[in-house]
Amino acid sequence: ALEKLALAELVFALETSAAPHPFEQLIALQGGLPLASPPTLRELGVDPRNPARRFVTFESEPGLTIPALLLVPEKPKNIGLVLVSEGGKLAAEREFPVERFLANGWTCLLPDVRGTGELAALDPRLCVYLGQSAAFGMGHDAAQAARALRARTPRLAVLGRGAAGSQAALYASLLEPGFELVVGLDGLASFSDAFDERVSWLALLPRADQAPSLAELRRCAAAALAPQDRLRWTLAGEPEPDLVQLVNIYIGW
Repeated sequence: ALEKLALAELVFALETSAAPHPFEQLIALQGGLPLASPPTLRELGVDPRNPARRFVTFESEPGLTIPALLLVPEKPKNIGLVLVSEGGKLAAEREFPVERFLANGWTCLLPDVRGTGELAALDPRLCVYLGQSAAFGMGHDAAQAARALRARTPRLAVLGRGAAGSQAALYASLLEPGFELVVGLDGLASFSDAFDERVSWLALLPRADQAPSLAELRRCAAAALAPQDRLRWTLAGEPEPDLVQLVNIYIGW
């Protein structure tokens, strides 16, 4: 009986001392999850030169309004794409094949996640003060964009470009389960790569030495997207997949 009790105590000790889930560990290093606002798109107007192009906003956190472009095809299907660029919504419009997306009937939401576009002037010291990675905050904004878009298009993909934009797509998929495809383009192999002077400061992770590796986080996201390989990640300079073909393969049917 004493041996059984000792074994039970050992198992309990091992369970309680186990390392947390990698993403939970990252959230803890960020000081916890941001407080999410109700994910509602507010339409501000239509581009008079292009009726498919609508100006919208949504609130990511209380007091943080995210400007965005909503691109609506003539014959919408039930597929929505959240497109994130480190240059903001206008850059995303240039960097992704949005005309081809629209031709396939896919609705696109291009947000100015924090630190980009109209929100580029946000003081980076606020993130540092909070101990929060800018890319993690961008991921929260992208997740909120997806929640807002889900009311229109229940099947979703998130695509991010750049060292920080790809992280934003990754974090969005871990914060908002249910994406059917996650794509990170021109991403980092590891957090240490962010010290390259060509990489945006948005990609830096405070206390990266205490965080799970980027490879671990990608594995977590890929496992959540099982059973098929629905996470695609390319490094800077690597060939990119045909994004239209990729969406068609996984959620275009």
